[in-house]
Amino acid sequence: MNEDHLLRRTDFAKLAGVTPTTITAACKRGRSLEPAVVGHRIDPYHPAAVQYMETAARRKAGEPVGRDQRLPPRKPKRSVTMSGLTEQEALDRLPADIRAMVDLPFRELVRMFGTDDRFVAWLKATKEIEIVREKRLKNATAEGLLVSREATRSAVIVPINTAHVKLLADGSKTIAREVHAMAAAGKPVEECEAYVRGEITAFLRPLRSKLAKALAVAARRTDTGATDGDE
Repeated sequence: MNEDHLLRRTDFAKLAGVTPTTITAACKRGRSLEPAVVGHRIDPYHPAAVQYMETAARRKAGEPVGRDQRLPPRKPKRSVTMSGLTEQEALDRLPADIRAMVDLPFRELVRMFGTDDRFVAWLKATKEIEIVREKRLKNATAEGLLVSREATRSAVIVPINTAHVKLLADGSKTIAREVHAMAAAGKPVEECEAYVRGEITAFLRPLRSKLAKALAVAARRTDTGATDGDE
């Protein structure tokens, strides 16, 4: 439980405009502030504490007491489900059609599905659809029609990006200096072009071998049914 918003009794007494002794008495068993007591502190957002503040304000002959101005901001709680996921993480894992109904009022759910039997039937149908979808994805992966995002990133995107950076950083400097020297020496354009092609090929040749190796590994994993973590 997030207790950052809880107040010491002396601080709550200042908000209410009463003495700490008065607050201590109100926190005793059976008194008005008892439900708002958390350990040695007070939850100023508890209905009992809010009611106490309003009562204290009325007793001060009309002195304005605005809740939004007098109470410290309350930090949102990070609710955790039984699975260990946060509420938002759990919602993100729901199918889109179910997630769209999470915040619907009960009356609207009844209007849409009528009875609990109809709602259960819909849930079962949705579950079956998700099971079929999962099996199709597994079959497509086993047949080599799908590649995981992580495999694509590590085996394709990263090598290409690395070669691209090296070519722009190191290759461009080397090529520019050599071509400038060749031009100053009166070398023909054809010879300069041949040099540039050779240098670019030297940067790209390792990339081709890396991609070929990655594709071969992916093919073996598909044939044996291995996953990314098996090698």
